[in-house]
Amino acid sequence: MNQSVISKDIEYILWDWDGTLCLQHYFWPKSINSHNEVKKLAGIWAREEKSTKWLRGQETLAELCRLFDCQLTYEQLVALLIEGWPDHITINMPLFSAITVIYPHAKHIIVTDNVDIFNDYSTGSLFLSRNIEKIFNSFDYKKCKADTDSLFNEVSAAYKLESFKNCLLIDDSKDSCDTFLRLGGNVINVTRNPRI
Repeated sequence: MNQSVISKDIEYILWDWDGTLCLQHYFWPKSINSHNEVKKLAGIWAREEKSTKWLRGQETLAELCRLFDCQLTYEQLVALLIEGWPDHITINMPLFSAITVIYPHAKHIIVTDNVDIFNDYSTGSLFLSRNIEKIFNSFDYKKCKADTDSLFNEVSAAYKLESFKNCLLIDDSKDSCDTFLRLGGNVINVTRNPRI
């Protein structure tokens, strides 16, 4: 676990989702083997130009379905993708609990490079509704964390922050951490197995 010198006056904890707060890819593991149409979608996700557009809100799941002539309705495909989420999403509670003890008064925010279907999960998650104040999804804002016009700027605007000096990003992406450091924030760059 790599970290910057962290301010003691942290007011906001910015969590990455996939691979950090959530320990695994949140909808591929179970669904990938359940239906041929999901495998086709995974193939599109593996094409960087398509996943990049999806993450930035330039294409939706419905539009991607048309690319591979999906034999399911949009609603059926979404149901397949989300059916196993409660069973295989594992929140990194040791890390979350430790950070909460260290910074008991900080507000918790998710800042994630993610896709439209993540919103379907987040609206129904008891953990997120109880512990996370706000979610900044790249799909919704049409920008990612490491972009020149970073998704972090949306956090700054929403909370009227003059700087990120009292913010801590916890993320497994070095690019995202480097971007946040350049913006004046504090970071913990977790490893691929961020248990503590």
